[in-house]
Amino acid sequence: MIYEYAIDPECDQNTLRQALSQFGIHRGRILCECPSNFRKKLKKAIYAAAGHDDVERDILVAQFEQMLDEGWFINRPVSVYDPSQDTWIQRILPEHQRQPFRGLICDGPKELDCVLTKYDLRDANPFWFVDQTQIVQRTADDIARAFAPLGKISTDLLIIDPFFGEHPHDFASIPAIIEASNCEQTPLQRVEIHTVHEPHNSKRKDVSGIKNSIEHALGIAFRSRLPKSLRIRVCIWETVADRDDFHDRYLLTNLGGAGVSLGLDVGGNDRLENHKNTIFLLSPKLYQLRKDQFDRDSVQYKRRIDSGTIDYKFVEEFWVK
Repeated sequence: MIYEYAIDPECDQNTLRQALSQFGIHRGRILCECPSNFRKKLKKAIYAAAGHDDVERDILVAQFEQMLDEGWFINRPVSVYDPSQDTWIQRILPEHQRQPFRGLICDGPKELDCVLTKYDLRDANPFWFVDQTQIVQRTADDIARAFAPLGKISTDLLIIDPFFGEHPHDFASIPAIIEASNCEQTPLQRVEIHTVHEPHNSKRKDVSGIKNSIEHALGIAFRSRLPKSLRIRVCIWETVADRDDFHDRYLLTNLGGAGVSLGLDVGGNDRLENHKNTIFLLSPKLYQLRKDQFDRDSVQYKRRIDSGTIDYKFVEEFWVK
């Protein structure tokens, strides 16, 4: 769902403008910083490309700063770049051979199929088209694998699912997602689980039952799979009578988010493996809405939420160590 691209910072202004306007976590495209001084080169190129056109320069600078602010750049910890070569394609080719990019954006020449000029930056081109949804088996590993490209570049992870089951294996997707997301370059610094207690539903667990299930699953059954220093904050919300249930499931990070159609409860029943789970990137508007609802660091965070379709309130939190 999320792919890495490289761009020649010395592209002409039309290529730069058209390319930069189509990046973003929600679009499934992020830009790799290669070589290491890429940001400096790109900003210098923006001013050079715009020339004396102040309007064009301001547009390009605004796009560049938005990419910085929203984390649309990724810095590979080890990259191979050969500045001795004559063309940008030849300079970046060693890194592309080591770890392929989805596409290489430049003004040409088109030495490889994945080279994209300004005329190729459209969905009809298979190297530019990105499907922002992915259909996977409802297993812990498949869900984690689909989310990993976003998780690996993020430091915060909020796991939101009201319907976890009774047994430790129902929570198997959580350690799988954390394992797939946690990497040396950007280790996870904050992980939270948000789930729901329904006081008016006798078939659902009470608060103590939810707490016991999660503590046993993550504190005992799966503890060995989690980073030793990681503490997981668990938040329990309560639905309010005569309103719709808290139903949607999300994986939110500090950079963007994904929705999960059937949820993260994978269960121990083999029949669930036959279910298809749709994972999709959230639009900026929906991501910000959900982040404001659940992220305590958000300025809009509230301990009771009425979104118009659901009404629920925060009732308890605890830590799994």
